[in-house]
Amino acid sequence: MARESSRRADRVEVAVPIEVSGSDAAGQYFFDRTETLVISRHGATLVLDRKLMPEQDLHIRNLKNQREAEVHVIGFIAKHPKGDVYGAKFINPADNLWEIDFTVPEDSNEDAYRLVMECMGCAGRQVAYLNELEAEVFRASGALRRKCAKCRDSSLWKESTGPAAEPEPEPAPAAPTYIPTSEPVVASHAWEGATRAEEAPSPPRPKGVNDRKHVRSRMQIPVCVRRMRSGSEDWGTQEEVELTDDCSKGGFGFQCYGRFKVGDEVEACVPYKPGGANIFVPARIANARKQKDGRYRYGVAYVRKAYGR
Repeated sequence: MARESSRRADRVEVAVPIEVSGSDAAGQYFFDRTETLVISRHGATLVLDRKLMPEQDLHIRNLKNQREAEVHVIGFIAKHPKGDVYGAKFINPADNLWEIDFTVPEDSNEDAYRLVMECMGCAGRQVAYLNELEAEVFRASGALRRKCAKCRDSSLWKESTGPAAEPEPEPAPAAPTYIPTSEPVVASHAWEGATRAEEAPSPPRPKGVNDRKHVRSRMQIPVCVRRMRSGSEDWGTQEEVELTDDCSKGGFGFQCYGRFKVGDEVEACVPYKPGGANIFVPARIANARKQKDGRYRYGVAYVRKAYGR
């Protein structure tokens, strides 16, 4: 980040008992009692034993002074023994839920951090000014959801490095090519908006050689993975809403308690926004590994359906 203000006094590590109500990532209404980890004049970091998504609105009541306020979820920060830690900011900046005077020094700017960010949808860049809660979420996940004037909607933003990339020349039109139905092709339907198809994977190399075609970025982005149940299973849709472990142009990794089998055909949406205009693309479960906490860590690869399938 380009700059960090000296206004660290705006952050206070204190456990304030609060009541939080709203809808979780699965659309279920909840009413939980929990506590804050850090408070500031912009909002707080809080612990909840449930999944939330960026841009959700919640209602918070301070159990010490009975003050109430509406907050906007910024995003996931870290795991905690009592659940997940999220950053949330006041929708109304004038709200003072904590009854604390967070005095702003005269020689500091309004925002704690300043950096150049790039929209992962349209590649537009701008200088962004983040408060301390937004900066903490950004440090944890490597991305932040912000409004984009060019996309005319909220989108994921990452830190921009170097000059803007030059547009690639359009390739000459080629004759239609039919893809054999026996071999799906890994495609780059990724969260950063890539659209070009990749070649079929080459034969496996000996162990110790890095065969990855795409660089993986350790980013926690909201994802929804779903598949239709059939056969001996109950009819219906299995749908998992989680956070990614990492992402690349070829796929992503995520963890959940749901059971998938290697080779399962699924649909995936990254990033996923509950209630939004989400676009799902075909994918398959490439690998699976059971974790110590009982969850499964899945690797998901994007695929392109062949003609006639």
